[in-house]
Parts: sequence; C-alpha cells; structure tokens
Amino acid sequence: VSTQSTGLSRKTATMYPELGGEEPDGGSDYEKGSLKQGLPAPGAARDIPWAILFVVHFFAVLAMLVVGQMSMSSALEKNTDNMESDNPLAAADIDPKLLSKVALTVVVCALTGVVLSVVWLWLMRHVPKQLIYASMVAQAVLWLVMAAYMVYVGAFFGAILGMLGLLITVVFWYWNRHRIPFAAAILSTVATVTKQFPGTIWCVAVALVLQVIWAAVWSYTSVGSFFWAEGAVGYVVYIFLLLSLYWTAEVIRNTTHVTIAGVFATWYFMGGDNNNLPHNPTLGAAKRAMTTSFGSIALGSLIVAVIQTVRALLRSLARQRGDNIAIQIVVCLVDCILGCIERLFRYFSKYVYVQCAIYGKSFCEAARDTWRLVGSHGIQAIINDSFIGAVLAMAQLCIALVCFCVGALAGVALTESDVNTANAGYEWLVYGILGALIGFVVASTTVSVVDSGVSTLFVSYAMDPEALEHNDRELKARFDETASNGHQRRGSLTH
Repeated sequence: VSTQSTGLSRKTATMYPELGGEEPDGGSDYEKGSLKQGLPAPGAARDIPWAILFVVHFFAVLAMLVVGQMSMSSALEKNTDNMESDNPLAAADIDPKLLSKVALTVVVCALTGVVLSVVWLWLMRHVPKQLIYASMVAQAVLWLVMAAYMVYVGAFFGAILGMLGLLITVVFWYWNRHRIPFAAAILSTVATVTKQFPGTIWCVAVALVLQVIWAAVWSYTSVGSFFWAEGAVGYVVYIFLLLSLYWTAEVIRNTTHVTIAGVFATWYFMGGDNNNLPHNPTLGAAKRAMTTSFGSIALGSLIVAVIQTVRALLRSLARQRGDNIAIQIVVCLVDCILGCIERLFRYFSKYVYVQCAIYGKSFCEAARDTWRLVGSHGIQAIINDSFIGAVLAMAQLCIALVCFCVGALAGVALTESDVNTANAGYEWLVYGILGALIGFVVASTTVSVVDSGVSTLFVSYAMDPEALEHNDRELKARFDETASNGHQRRGSLTH
C-alpha cells in the first residue's frame, strides 16, 4: 500500500476505485469538490454468504426461544397445583423506597459520568499532549505503588514484577517521546470530530442497549433449552448457543466500530474546506455498515466467536476434571495461546474493519491491505495506540472513581447511615460500587468512539495523506510536521 499518493481523484481513484473519485479533465491531480461520494454505495454488499449465515443463525436462536417458551409454559402448567402464584415476583419482598433510591443514584451517577466525559473530551481537544504525559506518569506511579505494596506484604516476586513494569513504562516513554506530538494531534482531531458529530456517541449508546437486550434474550433462550434439549442434542444446542452469544455480541460491537469509522472517514475525505459532507453522516455510515460491510463484519466476528467458544469449552473441561493435573496444565497452556491469538486478531481486525468502512472492501481484501499497511506503519500504529490507549484508560478510571464517590455520598444521604460509628453498615459501599459501574459504562461509551476515530484517522492519513490537504490544509500541515519530526528524531536516536 503506497502512502505517497499525489492526488485523491487521480491516484486514489486508480488504487481504490471503491472511493468513487473521478479523474478531473484538467491538469490538476485534484479538483476541489469532485469527490461526490467518498464512501461505497450501500448496494455494493461484500461477503454476502456470511451475512446470510448470521441472519439464519439468528432466526434459529429465535426459533429456540419460541420452543423453549412453549416447553416452559407446559412444564409450569403441570405444576400449577403446587404453586400459589404464577408470578415469580409475587413472593419477592421489594421495597418501593429502595427502588427509588437506587434509581435516583443511577441517574445522578449517569449525569456525573456524562459531564465528566464532556470535560474529558474538552481536555483531549485543548491539552492532548499534557494528557498523554499525565497518563504515562500515572502508569509509572501505579507500577511503583504496586511494587511498594508487594514489598510491604512480603510478596517479593510481585514487587519484582512491579519494578519491571515501571522500568518498561519509563523506557517506552523515553524511547518514543518524539512520537507523542503526532499522537496528540490525532487525539485532538478525534475529540474535535466527535464534538462535531455527537451521533457517534448515541450510536455506541444504542449498541450498549442492544447488548443488554441480546443478553436477556440469550439467557431466556438458554434456560428454555433445558426443558426440551436433552442428551447429545442438549450438548449440541449448548455449543450452538455459546457460539451465538459471542458471535452476536461481536457483530453488535464491530458494527458500531464500522459505523463510527465511516463517520470519521466521511469527515476526512469530504469535510473541512471540501464542502461535500452529507446532512447526516452517522446515518449514512450506519446504513453502509449494515449493508455493504455487514458480511465482512459477520465473518470477522465469527472468527473471534469461534476462538472464544473453544476457550469457554476448555475452561468448562478444566472445571469438570479439576482433579486431573495433566488436563489442567494442558488446558491452561492452550487457553493462554488462544487468548493471545484472540487479542492479536482483535487488534489487527480493528484496522481491517476501518478498511471495510472506508473503501467497502471484503474482509479478506481488507486484511491483505491492512497487512501491507502494518509492514510500513505497524510500529507507529502500536506506539500511537499505546499513548492514546493510556489516556483513554485513565479517563475510564478517573470517571469511575469520581462516580464511586458520588454514589457513596448518595448512599450515605439516602440511607441516612452513620459511617463513623462502630456498627455502621455498608449500604453506602453498595451505592458507591453501583455508581462506579455506571460511570465506567458512560466513560466507555465516549472511549469507544475515540478509539474507533483514532484508528480511522491513522489509516486514512497513512493511505491517502493528500486528501486531508484539500479538506483542511492547516491540519494536514500539523500532521506532516509532527509525523516527520517523529521520524527524524527516531533516526537521530538509532544512528
């Protein structure tokens, strides 16, 4: 994959005809405003068989849901005489005041998380470099605290690991500090685009709701299968439902990623001074993700789901054969290897899906081009993700901690508990944990958008830097300066 393209309409349209760019009649390589549609048309679907397979599998799960519901209803009717009420909540002692207190705490903590997420986005836009430095210092401090605590409790091996982590963090930061300006430029730009298109945040929020709904549907289907699937059929149904759990969850997650990547790609190729932005780029990107790229998403998600299913079966086998040391060792080794493969594939496929979102490629074609991109820009991508990933992790941690404090204070106020007495209860701690969970979920929503945006901008700039010049010359100059300074500094360190 060449990164020295000299013009979007001529060079890029030749290399990537899916872009739909048209070569101008004049002598210029790029004609402002000539790119009428920078992303593939929704009708050009890729990897269709895998999309069909996912849909068929999903309808099979719904059919199991119906069969399970009928079987459960039949079983309950036979035992009606032994039941005082057919409502499982009839015997539950639920205090309405307690529910109102919990609901109030959830709302307060959710609002706190939203406000803090907005503040964090503002910091990403205005002081990205300082955030990166702060996150690196925080990592080093955490490693140091861990080492000190391990020494205090007498776990010297843990103390050695803590000091090793501290050393790696410091060396990594010092060796790659020249690349921080480029990572900061990417992070600031992503925060700006996220503010411009808040629909990306809502997209992740909808995905979270769908994940919850899917978990509920899957759980009910699994319970229902106990009433009709027995013996060998029951084991096959168990494996199928396990695969379905992971596959559908991955499809929802990756569809969201491709949608957000499509929004950022639309901005990159059609925004700025090149006034071609559609009215609602988030809606258009979502349509392409669920049509053009849905088969590719289903294929990539299936690969991860198969690995997760095998790992789950291995862990189940280890629990059943807990008295066999040999099986425990073998399962542990295989599970570790598969876990590494899964993490590597997830990281690689994140950039593959970006290629699918930008150019409408099939999964295999996008994987080949991503592999070439890794060959020329892989180290830079890893370092870039390491710096920005630390900032995003710190955002999640800080927001969760603040929401924990807010939830704990709300618990103290609502339950009127006295935390200073010897017989004080721990209701406030439960409210605090609930607040931390809500804050983490809200922060993860923003973090998911930023992470997808970072990978999309990196791929877009690596594959077609000239497109940015015709949309935002000032930003292009900033990217070029920080990227070139990083390469030059790297050269001075290695020679």
